[in-house]
This record gives sequence, C-alpha cells and structure tokens, in this order.
Amino acid sequence: MKNTIRNASQTERVPFASGTRWLAFYIYVRFPLGFLMYFGSISMMMESSKNTESNLLKILTLVYVSMFIFSIYVYLQMKKLTRKSYILNFVFLFLELIMLAIVNIVGSLGYFIFVAVNVVYFYKRRYMFTK
Repeated sequence: MKNTIRNASQTERVPFASGTRWLAFYIYVRFPLGFLMYFGSISMMMESSKNTESNLLKILTLVYVSMFIFSIYVYLQMKKLTRKSYILNFVFLFLELIMLAIVNIVGSLGYFIFVAVNVVYFYKRRYMFTK
C-alpha cells in the first residue's frame, strides 16, 4: 500500500491520493529527533548557566523548554491527523523558524527552505487532516 498512513485513531490503514512517505517520516522520525535535539540543547544551556549569571541564557533556556513541551504536544496531535494538528504544525514550524533566526542567522536560512517545502507539502495534503 504505497500511499497510506496509519491513523492513530483507526486500526486500519487509510489510503490517500498523494504520497505520504514524508508525512510518516516527519511524524515518526523528525519529531523524535527534534526531541533529542531540544533535550541536548536544554542540557547544554543549563550546564552553561551554572557557570554564568547571564539572564539572556536563562531566558533562552526557558524558550527552548517551552518549545520542547510544545513540540511534544504537536507530535501527539499530528499522530491523530486532525485539523487542529494541521494548524498547530504550521504554528510550530514558524515558531521554530523565528527561534532559530534569533539564535543563528545562517542556520535559519536553511531552516527557512525546510519550512517553505513543508508548507507546500502540508498545504497540498490538507485533506488528510479530517477531524
């Protein structure tokens, strides 16, 4: 079944007209890798904040913790393929882009391309998010 993805609220596979390989990768690989990256970044920032009294570092750590929690929520919603998850995914992508632009201008340019491609991909497959 080439163009199918398992819907978390259903027991059978759901057929879709468009390819869903990226969607499956995005949900089941990209998000868990993102969790690891957030966790690693938060750990490094917390370790660095022990050595300095920088308020900026503490604020940045709080932002990363908030995004980490939000990414877990978006992941759980994306597994359900609901309309809410469709909107949350766009919010998540743009918040991550803004956060990365503040921290690293060069990295944000590459991530901007990632966001642009995902916006087109998910816009073309908005019919998959039904509930």
